[in-house]
Amino acid sequence: MAHELRMPQLAQSVVEGEVARWLIKEGDAIQIDQIIAEITCDKVDVELPAPVAGVVLKIMVAAGNTVPVGTPLAYIGRQGESVDASAATSSATFSALTASILGIDKAHETAVATSVAPAPTADRSSVRAVPVVRKLAQEMGVDLATVHGRGPGGRITKEDVLQAAALPNVPAAIKDRIEYLPFSGRRKQIAQRLAHCKSVVPHASCMEEIDFGELAEIRKGHKATAAAHGVNLTYLPYVVVATVHALTRHPLLNSTLEEAENRIAVKHYCNIGIAVDAPEGLVVPVVRNAGEKGLLEIAQEIQSLSTRAREDRLDPDDVRDSTFTISSVGGQAGLFSVGILNYPEVALLNLHRIQSRPAVVNDQLTIRPMAYVTLTFDHRVFDGGEVVRFLGDLKQRLEEPGSWANL
Repeated sequence: MAHELRMPQLAQSVVEGEVARWLIKEGDAIQIDQIIAEITCDKVDVELPAPVAGVVLKIMVAAGNTVPVGTPLAYIGRQGESVDASAATSSATFSALTASILGIDKAHETAVATSVAPAPTADRSSVRAVPVVRKLAQEMGVDLATVHGRGPGGRITKEDVLQAAALPNVPAAIKDRIEYLPFSGRRKQIAQRLAHCKSVVPHASCMEEIDFGELAEIRKGHKATAAAHGVNLTYLPYVVVATVHALTRHPLLNSTLEEAENRIAVKHYCNIGIAVDAPEGLVVPVVRNAGEKGLLEIAQEIQSLSTRAREDRLDPDDVRDSTFTISSVGGQAGLFSVGILNYPEVALLNLHRIQSRPAVVNDQLTIRPMAYVTLTFDHRVFDGGEVVRFLGDLKQRLEEPGSWANL
């Protein structure tokens, strides 16, 4: 009896997913836990393992299509077996597949081991590599099945591909005047969310300038201790702590508008989203319950989440349930920017480049490390006065860190 693979529910709130890429085709022999597809869900790419072994009888959803959770994606069975959707063992396989992806349970392997049909030993679909690395390998003509992965869990990295190609660390030359790139996966999800938010929410913004001089000295004294804990200490953890303090004084900025119920849901906990510029596009992992964590713990969590985001190793739950987002947008360039909200949140803080420039302190002209911050907000929920007061509290907290900035 053929086994039916369905779109798995990768987290409780997931309702749909996109088949970003099939790594097998109809007629291929596959084995248990072989990676057969890549699924994009809420801007997170997840590798889809085969829950059973056998032959791919039929693929039901083409790459690039988004379907609801539970939709049949493919059928696996024995060579020559016909597909009978009504008789397919769907529910058990669906549950086992979800558990396998989330790392919950692999006991199902014993039950289905009798249907094993060995796959070719050099099957490139079994290699571990994120989509951007697979694309690079394709451009450079590198067979990933022949590359030894030196990343976490044997994952093939960009450097592994470049070394295999014996080329310098530069992008492949573009031969044509026009290059066509797919508008799908995470890029398409980002576009849809931003377009929806911008069309629904009346955005407004307010900017403030902050003197980071005192905080710079405190951070300098903290760096050695943080390094001993494996943390490269940036200004961002301090900004998170100061932001949480300001949100407790101005909780409307930590809310959502529930229009159908005609109410505003004010969150008395702070799940702070941290915008990360990952290779496959912007992603926002979440520091949960930031108000209950110390500065060092927040710094460790930001570093871990950012690293996993750039390596495409986030889980769907890592990017859920944020209540307020901070985007550190000016580390290299850019004076200031105005962001688009991380819907359904009602406020977004953009932190810009901290740089030395003239400032007046105690009526004296001096040089200080200064930065602009921009607060973008949903004007339906509160007005500019609340934003100005929030930014005033944030500015005071960051400019007077002596009482709270402790590791």
